This record gives sequence, structure tokens and C-alpha cells, in this order.
Amino acid sequence: MLIKICGVQDPEIAAFSAQAGAHFIGMILTSGYRRSVSLPQAKEIAKASRDHGAIPVALFVAANAVQIEESCDKAGIDCVQAYRLSMTLPQRFKRFYVNVPDVILRPGCDFLLMEGEIPGSGKKVDISPPSVKPWFIAGGLTFENVKETILNTRPDGVDVSSGVEKNGMKDRNRILQFIKEVKSCE
Repeated sequence: MLIKICGVQDPEIAAFSAQAGAHFIGMILTSGYRRSVSLPQAKEIAKASRDHGAIPVALFVAANAVQIEESCDKAGIDCVQAYRLSMTLPQRFKRFYVNVPDVILRPGCDFLLMEGEIPGSGKKVDISPPSVKPWFIAGGLTFENVKETILNTRPDGVDVSSGVEKNGMKDRNRILQFIKEVKSCE
């Protein structure tokens, strides 16, 4: 079971999450969101992620392919989660497609992410498992409900942000508890 910890804002949490078992570390590179990071911060988070065995993922909202490519090149990231992007990215990028259940995925490069209408809101969503593989589920996941969600939907991966936060900040204990619950389903 793949694990993505999203909305990471500092390299220490990225390193900790990767060491604890997260496969992907997501950071928001579009400004104006509570969890947004700058390009210099993204570069540090990406390095910490890779150094500890996780793949850094750059998240963009309403950016175009040129903006995404330039930002990822500066931050040293080759995995992208882009919302509202209709343009194709260069083949060198791995990609999380969001709520596009009929997309054709490249094996080992692309993933489908099924989540609610308001990403990062912490609201649980009801999602029917798509036929596309591999797919991740997100939306309202916490260490208290992730096991049940996995057993009910059988995703290939889980994506969490607010569900591992305490007072709006990533919490190491909640990250550990979340990863432990996910691994108990393997």
C-alpha cells in the first residue's frame, strides 16, 4: 500500500515522514493556500524527501504546463499533481491525475487520485473504486478511519494532509499512527 503525506511545509517533516514509511511527500507550489511553500522551500523539502527514500510531489492549482515545468526544474521535482490542467506535461514527469477515472496511465509513472471537491479540507468523501490502476484515495482520512476506508475501497494508495495535523501543523505522532494503520492492512 502506497502512502502519500501531502501539504508538507518543511524538510524535517518530509524526512520524518519518509523514514516512517511514506512513499510520496507532497507540497503545494501554488501560492495563496494555507500549506503553500516557496520554490526554495520546495527544493529543500524535495531533497529531504529523496534523501530519506520518498518521491517529492509538486502540487499545482490552475497552473499551466510551462509554469509547472519551470517550477519543478527549479525545485528538482519530477512528480506532479496538477488540478485543472488540461495540457499535457512532458513525458519525463510522473503524474497524479485528480478525479479523472478514465485517464490512461503509464505503468510505473502515473497514478489516479480520487478525492473530494475541496482538497485538503479534511472532509471524508464517498468514492466508488475506479477501474484504473494504480489509484489513491484522499479526503478526510485519519488514523482512526484509514483502515476501514482501505478495506472498503481497496485503493493502491492513500493520501493524507489535514488528517495528520494537530492545530494546523503536521504532527509526528499522527503521521506515525496513520502509517501504522495503513501498514496493518498489508
